[in-house]
Amino acid sequence: YTPQGNVQEDIQSIGLLSGARPTFGAVYVDPENMGTYAMVLDQIWNASATPQINIQPARSSAYIAAGSMDAAIRNMADVTKTWLDQGGGRTIVLAPLKEGNGNWIAYGADPSTYRWAFQRFVTIFRDERGLGYDKVRFAFAPNSEPQDWTSYYPGAGVDIIGFSHYNFDGASSPSFDLGSTLAYLQSFAPNLPVMVFQTATGDQSPYLGVLASARTSWVSSLFTWARVEPEIISFVYFDLDNRPAGPDFRIWDQASDDVNSGWLAGMQMSDNRYEFPLASWFRGGDLRISGAPAPLCSGDCDTIAAISSGRRWMAFHDAAHH
Repeated sequence: YTPQGNVQEDIQSIGLLSGARPTFGAVYVDPENMGTYAMVLDQIWNASATPQINIQPARSSAYIAAGSMDAAIRNMADVTKTWLDQGGGRTIVLAPLKEGNGNWIAYGADPSTYRWAFQRFVTIFRDERGLGYDKVRFAFAPNSEPQDWTSYYPGAGVDIIGFSHYNFDGASSPSFDLGSTLAYLQSFAPNLPVMVFQTATGDQSPYLGVLASARTSWVSSLFTWARVEPEIISFVYFDLDNRPAGPDFRIWDQASDDVNSGWLAGMQMSDNRYEFPLASWFRGGDLRISGAPAPLCSGDCDTIAAISSGRRWMAFHDAAHH
């Protein structure tokens, strides 16, 4: 994540400074106020990265679920399709209504309508505009807290599980914070790959500088944790200064070109994978974690139910298309 005015230059610059290119460039888009959306898609792509778009309307999930925002969603789908139709391997990852389990966002904290609101995006992009798996992947991307994701999980149409987690106090570790979230994910969506859609480390007070050892330790641990967890296929770092409302999360000081050494070392790990265009994610059909169990049935399944090791029932209704 970088400021939207200089996306292409920022992605290219941090790639050169890091000695390795980032696979994704991420931004936020409101379908009713898209601004320079098409230009930003071009900027990310011209920087040799795949766009990851957080769709963040300023509407309630009930409003969206009722179809009241369909015209704006169709317009966004049309702009996206026009961009994808330029070819060259163009693809995109979309996260409708990210962090929808939070009460700090317009469409949040309403699970009874959230699932249907999410499906409006899938229906319009996939069914109406014909943007299939070979072009678009959809992500369910809640916040790491509160962990009541099962009541929000849309089921059909979800290709990737994503989540947000920020280390605000500079004192925790990725393996503890993100690891507990991953364990919860595995309880209800064990076969889907996982992206950490937003993550960063900061400190409210005192200011934790870009080169601070505490930041270096956390970022290094983030790479190490992601490396050893087979479900984690990527993370995207929130490289923005959120002051005065929050911490400075940056790992790159653009004024001085200082880059945190934990980031540099992580980006240069020999087993990191950079792919552009990201063809391996867009071959059609379901994305599955390597070595994951086979589906419980073939063809149409009306309901899938399971009992966890803790003897809790979990049921997924209307699963015919998932």
